[in-house]
Amino acid sequence: FKKGRRNRKEVDETGIRQKASYQTVKAFKNLYPIAWLCSVLKISRSSYYKWLHRKPSNKEIENQKLIKDIVDIYNKYKGIYGYRRIYIYLRLKLHQKVNHKRVYRLMNQLNLKS
Repeated sequence: FKKGRRNRKEVDETGIRQKASYQTVKAFKNLYPIAWLCSVLKISRSSYYKWLHRKPSNKEIENQKLIKDIVDIYNKYKGIYGYRRIYIYLRLKLHQKVNHKRVYRLMNQLNLKS
């Protein structure tokens, strides 16, 4: 079977939007019933519970280790190093194979700027 074309709305309802919906349910579960929140956000209750009890993926675990290294380097050099220098430090000194765009993205998430 062919998947066919998707419109933007279908694409928006996957991935990041799903995670945001699950986080919204988690935030408001003390105020409203979970079943009602799931129906309003158009997600299934079982998928919410599956997301709630999932174990972190290998990529998430790698990102957490990388975030720790990035923060250590950033603090060691008192915020002078930007993503380019931190990327070079990770590659040359710590011998980690990492992409510069990944370092940039993680630093943006942490709001670290040189």
